[in-house]
Amino acid sequence: MSTNIAIISEELNFPIDEGFKKVVYSIVNAFIKNKERIIFIGKYPIDIEGCFSKAIRTNKLFLNRSLFQVLNQFNPDIILYIPYSSITIASLIRTWILKAFSRKKVVVLALQPRHYPGFSKYFIPFVRPDLMLVLSGKSQRYYQSLGFKVQKIPLGVDINRFKPVSDEEKIQLRKKYGIPENKQVVLHIGHLKKTRNITSLMQIVQKKDVLLLLVTSTSTLPEEELKKGLNKAINIKIINWYVENIEEIYQLSDCYLFLVEDPRGCIEIPLSVLEAMACNLPVITTKFGGLPDWFDEEKGLIFVNNKIELNSILQYINSLTVNTRDLLSNYLWENITQQILNSIKVLIGESNVRKY
Repeated sequence: MSTNIAIISEELNFPIDEGFKKVVYSIVNAFIKNKERIIFIGKYPIDIEGCFSKAIRTNKLFLNRSLFQVLNQFNPDIILYIPYSSITIASLIRTWILKAFSRKKVVVLALQPRHYPGFSKYFIPFVRPDLMLVLSGKSQRYYQSLGFKVQKIPLGVDINRFKPVSDEEKIQLRKKYGIPENKQVVLHIGHLKKTRNITSLMQIVQKKDVLLLLVTSTSTLPEEELKKGLNKAINIKIINWYVENIEEIYQLSDCYLFLVEDPRGCIEIPLSVLEAMACNLPVITTKFGGLPDWFDEEKGLIFVNNKIELNSILQYINSLTVNTRDLLSNYLWENITQQILNSIKVLIGESNVRKY
C-alpha cells in the first residue's frame, strides 16, 4: 500500500545543477518509482513526471492559507520538509507551524549542520520535528544532545547515469569540451566560493602536465575576488555555464579533488564525490562531513589533510588500481529513499497506536 507523502522544499527549480537541488529532485523521483503518492510544494512551478506539484509563495514562516488548504486536500500521511537553509532556528519554527496547522507529523532532512545559541535551549523543545534525518555521526550526536529524535542516513547516486567510459570515449569527450588530451585533468565541481577551499586546489597547477578543471554552479554568484585570481592563473579551465550532461565532465577527467573543510561549504555528503566515484575516478578528499562515517579509505578513495603535498599524491594515483565505483553498491537513491520510507512508516505506526 502506497504512502501519501507531502514533500516541502522552498528552492527547488531548474536547472538541477547543485547538491541541494539534486538531493530533493532525486528523492522525489525515487519515491515516485516506488509507487508512493507524492505532492511536492515549493516556491517555483516545477514539472516532475508522476508527481503533483504546487507552487506556493509563502512568507518566511509558512503562515499561508493556501499552503494548508493544499495540505488538507491532499491529506498526507506525513510531511517531509527539506529546508534550503538546513535546520536553522527559522526552519525549526517553520517545522512547528507545519505541525500545528496541518496536524501531521513532520520529518526534516538536514543536509548541513547548524548550531544554536545558548538561549535557544529554552524554546527548542517546543519546535523540534518528529524526526530529524542527518548525514553524519557528528550531527547525530549534536542533535541528540538537544533532545531531538535523530536518524543518520547517507545520500545516493544514479549509477546508470554516472558510469565510467572507455579510453576512446574519454578522448572524444575531451575534444568536445576543448580539454587537452596530454594533460592529467583534475576536476572539482561546486560553488566558486572561499568556503570550497579553491585556493588549496590551485596547488596542483604548479605542474605543467596537470590541468585543474573547475565546473561552477550557475545557481549562485561567484565571489569576484576569487574569480579574478583564477582567471589570472595558468593551467586552470573554468566551465561557468550549465552542463546538462555533467556526467561527461567526470568521464573525461583523471581524478576528482575535494578539499573543503568549512562545514558551510557543502552539504555533509558531497554529491560530487559520489558522482566521481560512480564514474570510477580516484577521489582525493578531506574527511568532510559524513564521508568518513560511510566510507573507508580504499580502492582509490583517499582521505587527506589539507596541508599534504597534492602533487605527490597525484603521481601516486597513477599507480593505483582504482575501483571507487565498487564502494557505492549500498548508496543508490532507491536504497536511500527506502530508508526514509521505513522511518516514515514507523512514525505513522506510532501515531496510529497512540490514536487507538
